[in-house]
Amino acid sequence: MAWRTVRKAADPDWPEPGKQLPPRPTGGCTTWSGARISLAGRRWCGAEKGRETDSAERRPSNDRMTGMQGWDPVAELPDGEPERSFHGQWQYRSGLNVPGPFYTAGADGGWTGREYAPRHVLYGDRFEGYGEFVYRQPKTPDEVRALALAAAQDLPAAWACDGDLHWTPAAVRQWWRERRTVEEYIATMLVEWEASEQENEREAAEGLRDYEAYLAGELADDLRAYIFRLEHGRYPGGGDVLPEL
Repeated sequence: MAWRTVRKAADPDWPEPGKQLPPRPTGGCTTWSGARISLAGRRWCGAEKGRETDSAERRPSNDRMTGMQGWDPVAELPDGEPERSFHGQWQYRSGLNVPGPFYTAGADGGWTGREYAPRHVLYGDRFEGYGEFVYRQPKTPDEVRALALAAAQDLPAAWACDGDLHWTPAAVRQWWRERRTVEEYIATMLVEWEASEQENEREAAEGLRDYEAYLAGELADDLRAYIFRLEHGRYPGGGDVLPEL
């Protein structure tokens, strides 16, 4: 495998790996008549994204979802974002990205993303140009800021945060049905990276193991919660039930 050139951010104000960004001012996402105002001022209403699943087909929510009802990950981006780093186009997204607002679309092979967001970013195979992708969506403001740092090291056209405008419940379920492609990618790259002499590839193999465990465990419920959000305009609370995949 060719040696990868590490791409550093051109902006000297961005902190080094492991340093915290200043907190984003409060205020969150604007609402108007029950509809959320998305990126570019586009109006989005959960009721327009899909129908509510019949209660007989739904599953109870769990404690991990409690307190997330009003959570809007994109609203937690630091000042200057998404204008600075998130200009990716949906049609070029990597299929390895898990469904959610954040994704990559033609990210480079600089391999810097895991320096900033090791629980969220991984690298593709040769068919993906070894580019970065998002394997776990953020659930806290700190995790959103970590992804913003990872995105800032790449080309502005490589990352995007408008996934909510494109994903539908049907599309999320289709991604889940076709997850065998992701499992095959993980199995293939584990053989190569765990035996590698390069430290960064062995470190990336740890991320593969994490993605493997996530895919076999909590991801299913996280996707159910995301489908709920697409259908209702919010994440489920303690008294809600999750739709089936």
